[in-house]
Amino acid sequence: MSFFRTRHRPMLLCAAIAVTLLALAHSTMPSVYVWHIAAAFAVAMNLNYVIEAIARQRFVRTEIWFAVGVTALALIGLFTTPLLVIAALLLHAVWDVAKHLGIGVPFSSQFTLGCFAVCLAYSGALLFHWVGLT
Repeated sequence: MSFFRTRHRPMLLCAAIAVTLLALAHSTMPSVYVWHIAAAFAVAMNLNYVIEAIARQRFVRTEIWFAVGVTALALIGLFTTPLLVIAALLLHAVWDVAKHLGIGVPFSSQFTLGCFAVCLAYSGALLFHWVGLT
């Protein structure tokens, strides 16, 4: 049974709250924290698919390896360049499109396309933020 299918509305509410809190946090915190928040967001976004894979007992290795790779990229970006944090979010957006096309653990199209839009918009906003700092 799908972990998220029965929790669709609470997940939508959590996503809306998270995006709102991200916008508020970025506008009120020092710039250095923007990248910590973005990296934490990149890590959290990948947990959804791992949880679903474990719940369904399908594609567990695929989802874990992808999550580890994107998480590593985001964390390395904290210590090297924010571009890697942005790249981690873009990579997750690409993974959302791949999920929509049937790769990995099955997920609802609404969620994957919504997640794609959020990751793409957020990574774009972060890119503009980074360009403004350099």
